[in-house]
Parts: sequence; C-alpha cells; structure tokens
Amino acid sequence: MRNCRTDVLATGRSAVAGRDPSIVKVKQVARLLTVVAAVALLMVPARALAAPSAQVLPAKAAPYGHTYSEWAALWWQWLLGQPAATNPLLDETGANCAQGQQGPVWFLAGGFGGITRSCAVPVGRALLIPVVNFFNGAYPAGGESEASLRSLAASVILGTTNLAASIDGALLGTQQIRPYYEESAVFSVTVPADNLLGLDEGAVVAPSVDAGYYLVIPPLSRGRHDVSVSATFPDGNSIGVTYHLTIG
Repeated sequence: MRNCRTDVLATGRSAVAGRDPSIVKVKQVARLLTVVAAVALLMVPARALAAPSAQVLPAKAAPYGHTYSEWAALWWQWLLGQPAATNPLLDETGANCAQGQQGPVWFLAGGFGGITRSCAVPVGRALLIPVVNFFNGAYPAGGESEASLRSLAASVILGTTNLAASIDGALLGTQQIRPYYEESAVFSVTVPADNLLGLDEGAVVAPSVDAGYYLVIPPLSRGRHDVSVSATFPDGNSIGVTYHLTIG
C-alpha cells in the first residue's frame, strides 16, 4: 500500500500505501509509488486576531452543506484529480489556481516552502485552506484498513507545531488553529493520466483518509486580499505559502 500526504495552499503531505512502503518527499513532479507532498502553508503577518470566528467559520459548523471532515475529502479529490502538468500544488505563480474549481467554495492548494501565488477568485466564493494536512490512501484498493491509514495520518498531523494563518494581516496562532483539527470522511480517489501519485490513469486509491487543520473563510469583499498559512512537521521540515487574491 502506499501513503500519500500533501497541501494546499495548502501544503501538506501525502502517502499511498501499496507496492512500495517507503515514503518519499515530493519536491517537483510526483511520478512515484509513494508520494509525500507538502500542503497548505502561508506565512505570517503580525497582528493578532482577537476573534478568529469573525473571519473563519466555526470548526463544528457545516459550511455550505458539508462538515469540515467532508470538505477535507472533497479537497483531496479535487487536488489529486488534476494532472501534474496543471496541478495547483506544483504551480509556482498561481496561474493554475482556477483548475477544477466549482461550487460555492474555492480550494487553495499548498506549496513547497516559501511560494507566493497570485490568484483571481470570483466574488461570492468562500475559501477552503488547509494549514497543514496529510493524505493516506490504499493502493491497490482495499489493501490496507481504514484504521491503519488513519493512525499514520493522525500521528503526523498531531505532531505538527508552529501552526499559523494570516488573513489580511490578522494572525491565528497555534492555539487558535488547534480546534480546527479534523479527520476526513473516508473517500476514494480515481486518478487522471499524468497524476501526482504516478499511477496508471483510472487507478483507484481506496480507502483514502486525511488528517489536518482546515479553515473555511467566508466570501471576502471585492478587491485585494492576502492569505497565508504555515506549519512545521514532526521531522522539523517547515512549509508555507502566501496568496495574493484579487476578488472580483
């Protein structure tokens, strides 16, 4: 089985349990049996956010008809459903941020350390941003139990430190982000050609699960906004990404 972890904007990590049990960090293209991708991080303005709920929807809410756990599953299906050539995770500028977007919530992908992206977002869309997350899926399908997959994902994410997010300069620190920990609903992923996991087109990774810290930001006003997230993994590696968003 393989283990895949990754971000979004999210920068994260992922692992696919399967033929090769090793976990390899992915920095460029991911044509590996085991994929490790950094997910969702943004860096850091310096003003404390007194009431984070004013800019982030509550962790126990079901925004736009889905719980945070369900949104996490949808986020991974979106990310892993995009070909590597245009995948937002590998995008260094923001040129591909509109790939596969649909519905009332706009997904932001992570990046590998210090990336800054510029992105146009239609007015009226909420934003889903993982501060840090970890995907773990079984390939071939059914080759590992859900419990085993969840155990690895949870151990990685619960060991992360230095959690931070910034929305237009308003900072959320580790203690404000910890309540947003979630473990996703179980889901499956069917990969396209040229996919991040290096599998054959149409391969199914199932069961798949995630653990992470996600934020749902209500629709921002027209104009320019900055959003960033960052975190440090248990192995000491830090990840981060900043978005300059134009809402219109």
